[in-house]
Amino acid sequence: MNERQLESFILSADEKSFSKAATKSYISTPALVQQINLLEKSIGFKLFKRGHQGISLTPSGEIFYKSAKEILDIYVQACKKGQELENHQQIIKVAYPFEKFPLFLLKAYQKFHQDYPNVSLEFVPLSFNQHIQALKNKEVDLSIIARPLDNLIQDLTFTTLYQDTYSFCMSLSHPLSFKKRLTKNDLKKYPILVGQYSYLKDSFESQLPKECQIIHLKQEYDLSTCSNLLVSNEIMVIHSLWKENYTPLLKVIPSSIKAGDIGALYHQNHSTPLDLFLEYLKSID
Repeated sequence: MNERQLESFILSADEKSFSKAATKSYISTPALVQQINLLEKSIGFKLFKRGHQGISLTPSGEIFYKSAKEILDIYVQACKKGQELENHQQIIKVAYPFEKFPLFLLKAYQKFHQDYPNVSLEFVPLSFNQHIQALKNKEVDLSIIARPLDNLIQDLTFTTLYQDTYSFCMSLSHPLSFKKRLTKNDLKKYPILVGQYSYLKDSFESQLPKECQIIHLKQEYDLSTCSNLLVSNEIMVIHSLWKENYTPLLKVIPSSIKAGDIGALYHQNHSTPLDLFLEYLKSID
């Protein structure tokens, strides 16, 4: 079964005539009938009742007709999208904050770009708290983000990529800096900085011990927050997938405290290139 056979079958059924279908297809009637015969042989049942007064669909042909139109439409759309991807330069706009993005995104893009060189990523600098609105305004196509509150993303799609944990940033001389992993008991001893991320479904402080001394910042983490840690005994809590963005300046120690989902946030009606890129994001360990 192929595209030409399906087209010949559908047109014949619509016209109720092989000769009329052949004329519209700009081929001879015998050539069109041969396509129908090959299709019937391929699927194993008759599609048409043939008689002196013309042709009509068999009961099996009626059922096959409905599905054949859907199959052909899917095939045509798939070809169109593939050709667009192959022949035109495509851009996926990715929102990123001061904290940049987890490195798995770049690893996925490196593999993706090898297979789809006509697709590029364009990074748009925005605070995390601006990502959702930017997506809704279609200023960007994608954000890699901790799961937002459900009521904030009703017209967007969130796909989970990782189950994350919390890590903690501190100065290299901090009393806890020698530890390989922090426990909840460790966190009770020192002030913990929590950034202002109002969109989070799983807030930082909700998973920390109640005895902790939490300092709520009025803004998201930035370079000033990091530099202040260098001269204090304070600790800053982050999602572990972003730890590489802090290790050049601070000591970053992991924990086993669950931090919820990290995933891709994007438009419900997204482009073919983004759909393909999402598959690469899911495949990176």
